[in-house]
Amino acid sequence: YTATDSMHGGCGASMAAIRAGVKVVQGWDIGPHAVQVFECLTGAGSLGNICNIALHRLRWTSIFMSSTVCGPYSDGSRHTPGGQRGSNSKNGELFVHQFEWAHATRARAVVLEQVIGVLTLNNGEALHRLFASALEMGFAEPLFEIAFMALFGSPDNRIRLSVVAFDNQVELAAPFEFPTPPLTRKD
Repeated sequence: YTATDSMHGGCGASMAAIRAGVKVVQGWDIGPHAVQVFECLTGAGSLGNICNIALHRLRWTSIFMSSTVCGPYSDGSRHTPGGQRGSNSKNGELFVHQFEWAHATRARAVVLEQVIGVLTLNNGEALHRLFASALEMGFAEPLFEIAFMALFGSPDNRIRLSVVAFDNQVELAAPFEFPTPPLTRKD
């Protein structure tokens, strides 16, 4: 299998994919440091800023992974200038286009991650737009779950929304289930 890592940042998704035997063949991000890290860790060239990429030139891959900029949806950014504006900001608008990018790569499976603020900010407007885009682009209704990343071994306690969707042509042998965390929560 091959994968695209959109908005690859620190390359957590790329490294997990590589450990699972998936070849990461392309990715993109806005930050120059993120581009350098991606190229060093994967051996693939980063395409740079998605806003400057012609979608018809993307390579076809079986898996599309993405974690767009979280600041516009993060509760922690609401007190900063231009903070929690959701899809009403330039970087926040990128969130709703992920299935367009996945469609351009001809991906059969899509895995997305975002801060949980996307569920509630502006009554979940961006998430509704994202899911509508999935259907328009030929994907089945996305599945989602809130994940406590520390329970999966992350060194910090991030709470994230995980979204998974499959191309309409994919026939699963069994219904998809999100993985059970290997660690347990102590309340």
